[in-house]
Amino acid sequence: FVTEKDSWGHVDGSTPTPNKDQETVSHAKWAVKDAQVMAWILGCVDSNIVLNLRPYKTVATMWSYLKKIYSQNNAARHFQLEHDIAIFK
Repeated sequence: FVTEKDSWGHVDGSTPTPNKDQETVSHAKWAVKDAQVMAWILGCVDSNIVLNLRPYKTVATMWSYLKKIYSQNNAARHFQLEHDIAIFK
C-alpha cells in the first residue's frame, strides 16, 4: 500500500527531509506526506504499540524502531517474549 502511494521513501528514509529554511514549500509537502504515512502505520498497530511510537517525529524513525523491536534477530525481544509466555502459563 505504501509503495503504491509512492511513499516508501518516507518509511525507509530514502526521501530525506528537505531543509526547512531553504525549501518551505518542499518541506511542507514532505511533512504532509510523512504525517499521512505515520497515520497509516498508527492505524495499523495495536493501541499498546501506539504509545511506544509517540516520541518519534518522522516515519523513518518510527519504522526504524519497529524494525529493531520486531526483527527476528532481536535477542532481547525474544527473551522478553519467552518470559511473558512463561508468566502467562
